[in-house]
Amino acid sequence: MAVASRDVEQARVEAERVFARKILEQAGYGEGFNTTLAYRDVTRWYLPNAEATAAAIQAYLQAVGITAEVIVY
Repeated sequence: MAVASRDVEQARVEAERVFARKILEQAGYGEGFNTTLAYRDVTRWYLPNAEATAAAIQAYLQAVGITAEVIVY
């Protein structure tokens, strides 16, 4: 049962990527674009590991063609 659940989740994630790329194409960003993702290197109770969160967001953006440079301030 867990394998089927994982397959469903992977299919959902891929469908969301396809949809995001379609929206970017409609907006004129079919080739993607570059941006900056900045975060403060401060531990917060609601964000205990800002670096890992920024890296995850960067990976999600890259999956749909958006290149994000991560900077710390």
